[in-house]
Amino acid sequence: PSPSPSPTPDPDLLAYRRAHEAHFRDTDVTAALAAWDAYLAAHPRGRFSAEARYNRAIALTRLGRHAEAREALAPFARGDVEHGYRQRESAALVDALETP
Repeated sequence: PSPSPSPTPDPDLLAYRRAHEAHFRDTDVTAALAAWDAYLAAHPRGRFSAEARYNRAIALTRLGRHAEAREALAPFARGDVEHGYRQRESAALVDALETP
């Protein structure tokens, strides 16, 4: 019998992994932000889009882009994302970013 063909890689998962590795393994915040943006452009409603949007906001925070980070975190802080996903953490971050 011939070997079964390799399964086709899941493009959603592959794009997410690239961003995740830049963010958490490589700790390259600039590359991570670019990778989160690329993931969200290719998979705006992807399986990992909520986590990608949250991690993108964290990258913006780390880069000192606080106004953009607050805007990205606002839907999370209001509880508008997938059953209150990361609501408490986001609200705390929004408060911290607004404090001079």
